[in-house]
Amino acid sequence: MIGFREPGYLWKIPNIPFVWGPVGGLKQFPVAYLQQSGLKMNVFNRIKNGINSWQITHDRRVKQALFRAKLLISSIPDSYNAIKKSHKLESIIIPETGCFLPDHLAFNDSRFQQTNFDIMWVGKFDFRKQLEIALRTIAALKQLDGLKLHICGTGTENQIAYYQQLASELDINEQIEWCGTISNQEIFKMMQKSHLFFFTSASDDTSTVVLEAISCCLPILCFDACGFGYVVNEKVGIKIPLSNPQQSAREFAEKIAYLYNHRDLLQAMSHNCIERQQELSWDNKAKQMAELYEQATGMCQ
Repeated sequence: MIGFREPGYLWKIPNIPFVWGPVGGLKQFPVAYLQQSGLKMNVFNRIKNGINSWQITHDRRVKQALFRAKLLISSIPDSYNAIKKSHKLESIIIPETGCFLPDHLAFNDSRFQQTNFDIMWVGKFDFRKQLEIALRTIAALKQLDGLKLHICGTGTENQIAYYQQLASELDINEQIEWCGTISNQEIFKMMQKSHLFFFTSASDDTSTVVLEAISCCLPILCFDACGFGYVVNEKVGIKIPLSNPQQSAREFAEKIAYLYNHRDLLQAMSHNCIERQQELSWDNKAKQMAELYEQATGMCQ
């Protein structure tokens, strides 16, 4: 719905302001993380990276919409940078998804005093989600008592077999719980009991599950990339830069080991999620959009 390739035709209507956004789909897949993607997806993503760069720069209708717009809204920093680099146009970053504010939220601070350490991973077993990095991270932390990675999601038969075999080879079966596909409500319950949300995706715009973790006051560990790198600040989580899978597993392991020994920091991050929920709430986004429409109308007077 936010893909830049299809700007529609409303920009053709004369004498009224045209606001386009959030514009997404402009991120480049980090090729260093294509190692386990297979030949077909490796080639596909490399070609897609090139097509993205060409289309944002040269596609006729995309350019017409961009230059007709009174205001442009980017979904993530990658979109902002691509539009700025290609056409020297400014845009405003507003992620395409938001937080629902919980009606009643009782902080479960007692979890941070427990000896166990529960980490959640949620997603498809797609190579983009980089589950292998999560497994190799846990393998580097086997010495930590009570550490458990709860994997929520599934994939094809081949994907499931691959990751379960890898867990066996890494000798981490005792540290892994394969939860499979469970309901959204069950995910929320698990988030409210867990210590950390581990998001290893290397390529998403603004993943909804990251906003759900913030809504559940669950601190986040992820890459400093894409939309999730924008919404996760130092108050609610920890981020590492993109590099390569091997280095990423080492850096993630270092961060988890630190948080394991500093539960007070996790508790503070959990409480800080309340402020971030307000900033990322749908109500706040609606107010932002209303103000932008008023701004666009003023530009046309």
